[in-house]
Amino acid sequence: MRSLLNGGTPLLKYMPIGISKLTSLRTLEKFAMGGGVDDISTCRLESLKNLQLLRECGIEGLSNVSHLDEDERLGLHNMKNLLRLSLEFDEEGEEGRRKNQQLLEALQPPLNVKELGIVSYGGNIFPKWLTSLTNLRDLRLKSCVICEHFPPLGKLPLEKLTLYGLYGVKRVGNEFLGIEGSSEDDPSSSSSSSSVIAFPKLKSLHIGAMEELEEWNYRITRKENISIMPRLSSLTIWYCPRLRVLPDYLFQSTTLQKLSISYCPIMEELRILEDHRTTDIPRLSSLEIEYCPKLNVLPD
Repeated sequence: MRSLLNGGTPLLKYMPIGISKLTSLRTLEKFAMGGGVDDISTCRLESLKNLQLLRECGIEGLSNVSHLDEDERLGLHNMKNLLRLSLEFDEEGEEGRRKNQQLLEALQPPLNVKELGIVSYGGNIFPKWLTSLTNLRDLRLKSCVICEHFPPLGKLPLEKLTLYGLYGVKRVGNEFLGIEGSSEDDPSSSSSSSSVIAFPKLKSLHIGAMEELEEWNYRITRKENISIMPRLSSLTIWYCPRLRVLPDYLFQSTTLQKLSISYCPIMEELRILEDHRTTDIPRLSSLEIEYCPKLNVLPD
């Protein structure tokens, strides 16, 4: 058997021990880590290391892993054929935060992974290995409610990025771009600095359910030759009730085709660049604005 399409099974809480013998599996939509059954009949997380041909795998219930060394014995980073991976935890309180961080740090995917989802992660920081995935094209971070900052993703070759339900994030700045901003008053800043591109391949950006997000601003000076998301073609902003203004650099790209902004009740304007390099969005073919009652300024 090559494919086990068991993703639509919300009541499935654990996997039978025989799963580890299906060594020809390429797709395992759901590997459930559950509790309430004896260890003899339950397939442990480390059993996945026998499925070396896996290309797609979703692991759910990671907060139920009882032994932290089980992640390390799995050796997920050695599964070289794995291209699509989803890691889903269970929402927990303060007690599970440290355990979640240790678990996720040990679950480093192989460098060739192209799609990654992290769901209901209870830690307050993302693992360091996230920025080392140099082949990653699609990243989904959902319901990571304790995290206070976006990880520095700007150097990755992402084409699609979804950030949803990161309630702890209040501000987005240069750290998200993975670059260091300089001050105009800093004598070490050079006007002849080399060109930097943040998110060079990103085409789709979806940000939603960011209840505490108040500020989104890249503090970039005129001396810095930085391009941000030059290929962005689809932008969706949904339910950011505290956000007043979107950064002007979102409209620096003339490639934007789809723009959707909804349920941002205090958003006032969509800024354009001061030097008017972008006073319109020439390729825009779809525009949706819903429940933004204070929005009174749009680009031409």
